[in-house]
Amino acid sequence: MSNHRKNIMVKTAQRYVDAGTFSGIEWQVQHRGALCHSGSVGRAGCDSSAPIPNQAIYRIYSMTKPIVAAMAVILLQENRLHLFDPVANFISGFK
Repeated sequence: MSNHRKNIMVKTAQRYVDAGTFSGIEWQVQHRGALCHSGSVGRAGCDSSAPIPNQAIYRIYSMTKPIVAAMAVILLQENRLHLFDPVANFISGFK
């Protein structure tokens, strides 16, 4: 990845932070399993002035449903889950 492209990535991310769209942005670009570029701009959170730490842990509340749905599709394809299985088969509190 060229330095020019890396600079564009940093400037674009910084523009979103400066506009207040995000408090901070972290990214990593890989190509064929090799790390090409990574970086971060902004701060760790809305109520923090600390920079984003290396290997930050992010809360992904809104991603729970799509992740569970994707796993359900995989289990359906593997015939390990059936649409009409009772919930009690998986959660004992429903027995």
